Amino acid sequence: MSNQKKFEKAANNEIEFLVMGLILLFSNVALYFISGIMVRYFALLLGLLFIFFAAYKRGKHHIHKIIPFCSFSLTYFVILGFISVFQNQVISYDRVKQIFGIIIIGCFFSGYLLSTSKIYFIENFKSWKVRGLTVIIIFGLMGFLRYYENISFYGTMRGYGEDTALNPVGVAFTFTLLFMVYLVLTIFSQNIFDKVLYGLGMSLSAAVVATTASRGAIIWAIVTIIFLVTSSRIKKIKVSKFFILMLLGIIFSGFVFLFFSKSVILIESFELLIDRFSGLFGSSNKTSSGLDISADSRIQYWNHYASIFSDWIFFGERFYSGYPHNQYLEILVRFGLLGIPLLVFSLFVIGQFINSFLLKKKQKDFELALISAIFLFAYLSSLSSLNLEMNRAMWLGLGYFFGYFTRRSRLIYN
Repeated sequence: MSNQKKFEKAANNEIEFLVMGLILLFSNVALYFISGIMVRYFALLLGLLFIFFAAYKRGKHHIHKIIPFCSFSLTYFVILGFISVFQNQVISYDRVKQIFGIIIIGCFFSGYLLSTSKIYFIENFKSWKVRGLTVIIIFGLMGFLRYYENISFYGTMRGYGEDTALNPVGVAFTFTLLFMVYLVLTIFSQNIFDKVLYGLGMSLSAAVVATTASRGAIIWAIVTIIFLVTSSRIKKIKVSKFFILMLLGIIFSGFVFLFFSKSVILIESFELLIDRFSGLFGSSNKTSSGLDISADSRIQYWNHYASIFSDWIFFGERFYSGYPHNQYLEILVRFGLLGIPLLVFSLFVIGQFINSFLLKKKQKDFELALISAIFLFAYLSSLSSLNLEMNRAMWLGLGYFFGYFTRRSRLIYN
């Protein structure tokens, strides 16, 4: 076997672990409904390990080159950690948040190592392991929908019952990310069987998102899809084929809805989703601001932090435990002036991302399209929801694209 073939095989193997890791990371909730809570946590852990392993496998011979960046970044993160302890913020004593904090740092460095060690530009990705995993995930998604069909809401119209402790916003976020993974897989697949299989996973993921009645996830997903279309200089996709695939996905989602249409709960969920969109600036649940309760609460958060500006601008808010619903505001409220480098870093990466892929329309292979889709959706979501520790996809993308935009290009085009 020639050296080029060996490199190509190794590159595909690395991407295979990355894709499986992302699928497990975003679908572990669905596995709960076919195998229980321990399998869910195992899938979450395995997904993270696969992503870390993909980064290590690709960059093990280049790790010494990223030590200066990692050392500098880690020092900065430690300083932010000291600020949190000094100000007695919730992460200083909440073990779960501390673990999530370590995980996002791992995702950040993994993304950086993946992009700085990337040498192959791969457009045609296929894997029997990913196909097999997708079959399992499809059963999990169907189990989720069947569970949702049968549960009692204990008096509330939006949720998944008391036993699961699932949050509709979190479910919408993770399953939209899973939708993005399967969307990119569907687009780049050459085999009709793969397109049907990944399209099925994509459609069922969309059906799960619909059950959350989450406006934010749907709005940001639409923006991300528009970005993928308008920024596409992908050799293996035509816009017409893309819209055909989307149409098939919509039709399939309609079949899913009809299949579960006898469920009063599911009907109420779709009605609630329509209600929440129509009520955003409408008369239902309208507040004095002219917005509905959910949107108004975000304005209230932002106004609150603006009114106590002097309490957090220097070293962050003491006893911080809130949820500002905005990445930029959260960085400043938690870390004060010391958070400005992180804020500038975030703006730099998203600015370069938009300039390179939307304005200049740089060509994207499978891996770039995949990371672009999940990063953009996660980043946009951070502007209206989620906190920094929970947004693992955003941190993976921040590390990946900072490495991509600052390194010397060494890509080998197949």
